[in-house]
Amino acid sequence: MTNNDIEDTIFETIENALLNFRDSLFDFENKFISNQSHKKFDNSIKFDNSIIEQYKDTEIIVSRLGWGSGFAALTIYLQTMNDEEALFDKQSKEKYRNNLEKLGIGKSPQDKKNNVNKPVDWEYFPVSRKFVKHNNIYQQMSWVKIEKL
Repeated sequence: MTNNDIEDTIFETIENALLNFRDSLFDFENKFISNQSHKKFDNSIKFDNSIIEQYKDTEIIVSRLGWGSGFAALTIYLQTMNDEEALFDKQSKEKYRNNLEKLGIGKSPQDKKNNVNKPVDWEYFPVSRKFVKHNNIYQQMSWVKIEKL
């Protein structure tokens, strides 16, 4: 096996992992954007998910990095939610979630301030996102394209 073959194999492995993560992140963000019953917004607010639509059926790698990319994009959280291909067993997931709750992650600032101790709704966590408003359309931030040079 040549050095080029080894490099190609390594890149292909990383590429497949990033594509799988991208698809999980797309599903996660699309659920947030399209979930009308949980949104606390009026119906006049529109969300742009064109990045997801543009890349979802391609082999192009995009991900969210840096400021505004969110908890799901920067942590192992999506793997704790995915029951089909989970890296964690049920007990490990519970420990992870309990640790998040102990740190106050998943609680609103208002609940933290008032010492309200209600359980985190993991189905809708995280509940906040950072968006840029342009022409009354909200767009997600921090999407980047990743490619081999």
